[in-house]
Amino acid sequence: MLETTNHVDLLSKLGKHKSALSILVHDINDSTSAEAYCTLGGDVVPPKVAQKIAQECGLEDWAASLFGFSTSKVVNGKSTPGPSPPSHTKSVNDELRQSLLKILLEVYMDTRCELCELRYPS
Repeated sequence: MLETTNHVDLLSKLGKHKSALSILVHDINDSTSAEAYCTLGGDVVPPKVAQKIAQECGLEDWAASLFGFSTSKVVNGKSTPGPSPPSHTKSVNDELRQSLLKILLEVYMDTRCELCELRYPS
């Protein structure tokens, strides 16, 4: 799964969005991630998802250093703040978002046609 996510991330950086979305939809069967990819302008793993996974696996410090979000630890029953996140936000322009959603619809339509051919051969 991590290798596939890295592949999708690389395709995104290369601007090969249809291939990246096709992997998310066809290979991983994860339409939620494909839709998030479009909404986030080609990002594969949203930072909040990474943070949640890191918390569940006990990797808060590692994830904080990679994704730049704050962690907090409980010491003697009290929460202590961790490192503060860098102040940056990625803004996705509407044109890119619309373009990615159009590509995603094409990927979905390709899937439906392939499924129809498999179910109803001519």
